[in-house]
Amino acid sequence: MHRLNILIVQSHPAQQIALHQACNALGVFNVRIACDLASAKASMAQMQALDMLIIDHGMPALSAQALLKHVTRQGHARALLFVGQPPVRGPDLAVEAQRQGQWVVAQLPWPLSVRGLQAALQRLRRPPRRNSGRDIETVMLPTHAR
Repeated sequence: MHRLNILIVQSHPAQQIALHQACNALGVFNVRIACDLASAKASMAQMQALDMLIIDHGMPALSAQALLKHVTRQGHARALLFVGQPPVRGPDLAVEAQRQGQWVVAQLPWPLSVRGLQAALQRLRRPPRRNSGRDIETVMLPTHAR
């Protein structure tokens, strides 16, 4: 079975730990953490194949947009997952990613839903339904689905 490679871009240490532990609890152990745009780019350059990039909606807007452009241009990540809530006055990163042709497997609010993460990982392990390899299936889980 293919071992998933995941990169988490999250600047808050407590949320980094929560995401990393949730991935480990679900059997995904090749997980790296980047705290900003520069470290995310460096990690992606070192990783052979990145199955999923987890991005915090709370990331500064300019950095997040630069990260999405980089991922789209370089084709580093097969899928994206967003955590947290999009800002009230600001870009919805998941919508922007979809517009750029990225496969958004889920958007999960804080506190993190392990069941939601598990569902996203299951979608990631299934082959894409479209010939393009980009299945635009975004799932917003209700906050009670923990």
